[in-house]
Amino acid sequence: MSAADMMRMFRRHGPSDEECRVYRIRLPGTTEWQFITDPTDGVLVKITDLLLLADEVHKFEDERDLLRRPASPPGSAPRYDWEEVNLMLFRRINEQGLPATQGELINEVQDWFAQNSPNGDIPEESTTRKKIAPIWRVLRERD
Repeated sequence: MSAADMMRMFRRHGPSDEECRVYRIRLPGTTEWQFITDPTDGVLVKITDLLLLADEVHKFEDERDLLRRPASPPGSAPRYDWEEVNLMLFRRINEQGLPATQGELINEVQDWFAQNSPNGDIPEESTTRKKIAPIWRVLRERD
């Protein structure tokens, strides 16, 4: 959907509308906008009708480094052993190459924590994605 058609629902200042009319759409994989002619006054879309694809949200977060958390205070022990995970990743990538998707690599890291964490703690998937995304990006640049 065109962002311009939906701007009324996402105002920066003041109240936003709960619905809007969409007059054009662009189908996935196409570059051309198609105007909606039936109904002639566009399609009514409510804010509750809108969904974002998880992959698009993750991509947005990764590109803008939105998941970065402040560094731990000096002297505090890290909650997760990311250095050991990096060694596991180096070994894995050297011996087997990269998996087909970043999600598969994240799953492998989560599995590693499940098997190797002394207290059974596993970081949230978003935390793991934040740690893996820069490695994934650098290694994918050469493809």
